[in-house]
Amino acid sequence: GPRGLKRIGLSLAWLLCLGCEGGDRSAELERAAQSLGLGFSRSLPPDVETALREVPSIKLRARNYLANAVIVEDAIFFDWTWRKAWVKDRTVVKQTVVAIRLRERALPAFAWAERGQLSRPDLRELGGALDFGDVPEFSDQYEVAGQDRAGIRMLFSTPQREQLKLPAGMRVDGSGEWLIGYRPGELVSPAEIERSISEVHRLADSL
Repeated sequence: GPRGLKRIGLSLAWLLCLGCEGGDRSAELERAAQSLGLGFSRSLPPDVETALREVPSIKLRARNYLANAVIVEDAIFFDWTWRKAWVKDRTVVKQTVVAIRLRERALPAFAWAERGQLSRPDLRELGGALDFGDVPEFSDQYEVAGQDRAGIRMLFSTPQREQLKLPAGMRVDGSGEWLIGYRPGELVSPAEIERSISEVHRLADSL
C-alpha cells in the first residue's frame, strides 16, 4: 500500500544519500592517486566488491556503501560507509579500508582486533573468540573470532602469535584471498594513502 511504498522510497533515498561521500573527498583522492601514478575509481570493480562483501566486517553490516577506490597492483584503498541498525542508534559510520589480495591463498573468514573491540553481535555471529591459552600475552591483548576454528588456529599458529602485533586501533578481517585492515570510524587522509597501504601490507606479509 501507500505506506509500504513510502517506506521503500525513504530507504532508497537514504541509501542514495549514504553513497554521497562528498565530491570534495572523491576529487582529493583522485588527485592524490594520480600524483602517485595509481588508478582511481568512484566504485570498486564488481568482482572485487562481491568478494569483499564476504569479509566479516562488511558482511555483518546492513546498508553498506563502498566507494572511492585507489587501486594498486594487489591492494585497494577505499572508503566504506554503513549505518547502525539499532533502534536508538542510526549513526552513519565511515572509515577507510585497505584490502590486500593474497593470490593463491584461501583465508578462513575471521576478525582480529584488540581485546574488547569486537562487538558482541560480531562475536555472536562469528561463534565467539578463540581461546589461545598457550600464548597468554596474545590472548590478553587480542581477540580472534570466526566459525572455521581449525583454519584460524592454523593461520594464527603458536609461532605466529608470539610475533604478531596489531597496529594500534586497527581491526583486521580475512576471507578467501582478501585481507582487510581499517580503524573503525576513521577516514584516512589522501596524503596517507601510501603509508596506509604499506601498514596493512606488512601485516598481510606476516600472516
